[in-house]
Amino acid sequence: MWKNLAEAHVLALEYLSESGGSDVFNCGYGHGYSVREVVNAAKKMTGIDFPVEEVGRREGDPPVLISKNEKIISTLRWKPNYDDLSYIIKDRMGLGKEAGRW
Repeated sequence: MWKNLAEAHVLALEYLSESGGSDVFNCGYGHGYSVREVVNAAKKMTGIDFPVEEVGRREGDPPVLISKNEKIISTLRWKPNYDDLSYIIKDRMGLGKEAGRW
């Protein structure tokens, strides 16, 4: 997963050096996951039924946040390769194991 994000950074640096100007790009998938979806996927992937306290949205929190990725796709020809929540969680779990977190 990190290779894909690193690729976006390399492409952005090449764009910067070739165009002479800076710009802003979002490296998202163009859709999102709810907190509940992430929690449920994490419980399934880890096999741990960890406790979750559901509370209301905090004041000022937007109901949805989704990164628009059309610009990075059209300008830098970059696309997200890891759009599967289970894969993302498994990848992050591997880093936790490497760091001795579980």
